[in-house]
Amino acid sequence: MASRDSQDDDSQDDFDYSFYYSDEKFEYRHVILPRKFARENHVGNRLLHESEWRRLGVRMSRGWTNYAIHPPETHILLFKRLKNFSSLPAHVQQTYMQTSEEGIRTKNYQYERHLRVPLGDITGYTGY
Repeated sequence: MASRDSQDDDSQDDFDYSFYYSDEKFEYRHVILPRKFARENHVGNRLLHESEWRRLGVRMSRGWTNYAIHPPETHILLFKRLKNFSSLPAHVQQTYMQTSEEGIRTKNYQYERHLRVPLGDITGYTGY
């Protein structure tokens, strides 16, 4: 996956960050990437780990997890985190983040089985 810094024709200003919206348990937001940038970086083939979406240039506070893919618009990254995440004790934050990362691995494995293609072959990412 290309680093956001290596992109000459796109700037981080091209990322469109939504307002926060929430339900009883989570707050949500989405980030719209330029379609060309998303295609070139294989965004939308699977859920991204925090280190991956940060490498793309997405800037958000701690606690956000890429939780779903919306197939018609795979250039839109969907995020969620626990409500009041920043006011939670550090050990609760850490447990939530570890559980979220494990959930991403599980969902990506399920996508692989459904597609019958290893996602690492599609995206070049094999760091599970």
